[in-house]
Amino acid sequence: MVYLGKYAKSVIITSVIMLVVGGVVGMFFSGITGAATSSTQCSDRIDNDGDGRCDYGSGARCRDGSSPGDSGCSSKSDNSECNPSPEVCDGVDNDCDGSIDESLGSTTCGTGACQRTVQNCANGKAQTCTPGSPSPETCNNVDDNCDSFTDENLAQQCGVSNVGQCAFGTETCTAGFWGTCQGAIFPSTETCDGADNDCDGIVDEGCNCVNSQTRSCGNDVGQCAFGTQTCTSGNWSACVGEIGPSAETCDGVDNDCNGLIDESLGSTSCGTGECQRTITNCILGVPQTCTPGSPTSEVCDWLDNDCDGSIDESLGSTTCGTGGCLSTVLNCVNGQPQSCTPGLASSEVCDGVDNDCDGLVDESLGSTTCGTGACQRTVQNCVGGVSQACTPGFASTEVCGDGIDNDCDGSIDEGCFSDSCTDSDGGITYTINGNVSGYKNSARYTKYDSCLDSITVLEHYCSGVNALNITVACTAINKTSCSNGRCL
Repeated sequence: MVYLGKYAKSVIITSVIMLVVGGVVGMFFSGITGAATSSTQCSDRIDNDGDGRCDYGSGARCRDGSSPGDSGCSSKSDNSECNPSPEVCDGVDNDCDGSIDESLGSTTCGTGACQRTVQNCANGKAQTCTPGSPSPETCNNVDDNCDSFTDENLAQQCGVSNVGQCAFGTETCTAGFWGTCQGAIFPSTETCDGADNDCDGIVDEGCNCVNSQTRSCGNDVGQCAFGTQTCTSGNWSACVGEIGPSAETCDGVDNDCNGLIDESLGSTSCGTGECQRTITNCILGVPQTCTPGSPTSEVCDWLDNDCDGSIDESLGSTTCGTGGCLSTVLNCVNGQPQSCTPGLASSEVCDGVDNDCDGLVDESLGSTTCGTGACQRTVQNCVGGVSQACTPGFASTEVCGDGIDNDCDGSIDEGCFSDSCTDSDGGITYTINGNVSGYKNSARYTKYDSCLDSITVLEHYCSGVNALNITVACTAINKTSCSNGRCL
């Protein structure tokens, strides 16, 4: 709608208006002809009376472009511009209070967990309340099955087992919580009472017996008598009142209670060798005494005749033969007397033995010679029973004039020169520096006169084929000094 002015007299306006009320879109066409109406509606934000203003107060916002604050509307309920009616669910402010479909309330339906609550009017449409679906009752302080009762008739099995002495109980739900387990019997420590106390399917495990149970113990054989054992804390007590076995003695009684009298008491041996005797220790309940036999002189019969613990001892031996033929035998071996027979003689060999049994050891075995000239050696073939090897001596340089084959080559003094001596100064001359030369043992030599110190001269001279020397003080021949092998 377009505002045309307060004083318009004749206006024809055709308008298409989109009206949105509480989310519901309505479309209507309105035709207005002639002067503006004097009727007013105080809460539609439209200038119904054509005075250029809509509704009351300054806070209204006009939908038709007019200014807010109609003086004819002093309140929302002012009938001068609005004709109120009871509010209904139609998307319109029927009661002219500025609110649409207000205070139409809500509806609740269903019980317990099924209870639902809905607003009676939504978006101008009347609403229907539909209860939720029930579920099985559980222990949660909620009416799950929607029968107006909470946690009703809820009970469950409790406890740990119904094995042995154990039993299941029952616990009931109250206000969402399971109560105390009633009537259950729980496991306890096994007490050896013939019951499965710990409820594991095994009766009196770890027990050797049932408490207070009794049984006979021991036996009644021989001198023995039964006693009694009592079960305490799962174990048999000591045997009370029994007469037990004892070590068997020679008394005609079954002391060890095995059904035999004086058994296994054995025998006793006394004495040694031919004097040994053995007796049964018990005969008809009477202990026996062992007495050894009497000794005799030892003879060769493999018996201890003299009862000293040795057989055929001290019967001696016999020796016969000489050297390698010597033989010695015991007079008694394994109870048999022995004869002495000398050994057989053999050829003498180098072994420290008189092989040919003639009383001599390693005799007539000779000697061996080896080597030539000065290297020749001779050894006895046997020394101390050990065979000897002949080893030639070592060769040396041939020495001329000794008549010996020093180099062991089968020749004597081969390659030798005759001894000779020549004196260069013609004899013993102390004032001349001379020398002697020649051969000695086929060896060439030269010897020079020399000074032994500042006044002593060593003079060489020949005596036949031999070179000799003499020492003289130069002062003895009226000279004062020695120099270069002569006196000055």
